[in-house]
Amino acid sequence: MLNYWHQHYPGLDTTKTVTSFEGIIEIGVLESRLSGQTLSVYSINPSVGTIKLTSEVHIELGSSVSSEPLPAGAHISRCPDGTDSSISSPDGRFAASCVREQGISSVIVTDVLAKTPVKNILIANFFNVRGIAWSPDSRAVAVLEESERKGYGPLELASALSGHPVPYSSIGFVAASISENEGTGLPYIAREFRSAWSYIRWQR
Repeated sequence: MLNYWHQHYPGLDTTKTVTSFEGIIEIGVLESRLSGQTLSVYSINPSVGTIKLTSEVHIELGSSVSSEPLPAGAHISRCPDGTDSSISSPDGRFAASCVREQGISSVIVTDVLAKTPVKNILIANFFNVRGIAWSPDSRAVAVLEESERKGYGPLELASALSGHPVPYSSIGFVAASISENEGTGLPYIAREFRSAWSYIRWQR
């Protein structure tokens, strides 16, 4: 399925417009390469439906890059994970939690005071939740999705045989309104990334 998307929809730079979604969704992908690492940052403006690669920084082996601290939930290593608790909305009214049952992931939004679920965001098959970000006005939540496969090139197969398979990740997202049936998203925002680590945040 992912190969189908890559072959038929290369270089996606637009997504469904949701005019009620304010702010910019930022997705960062740190990719490992032979010469070091590359940090690619994408900006998604859901109110106009655009996706742009805003920066790409190469980090040489042994070097580091300075960045501001990420908000809670920006990266989730596993779902569920005892180290990743629910993510509160900016106004404190809601909390979003990652749940995985029978191989299917979802994000459940709960009304904190009523202690009842108000939204269930289902994640596509073969994808895992890698981050949760609230809109600044607490009216919507965005979920970072990742699907992984192992590399099958000659060098990658040799690495796999030695016990070190090389993973390739497809990074996508879904954003959904809490009270309305509005949403947007894509199964992937760009090419596959080699040995990637990713994050998501929603800014004004």
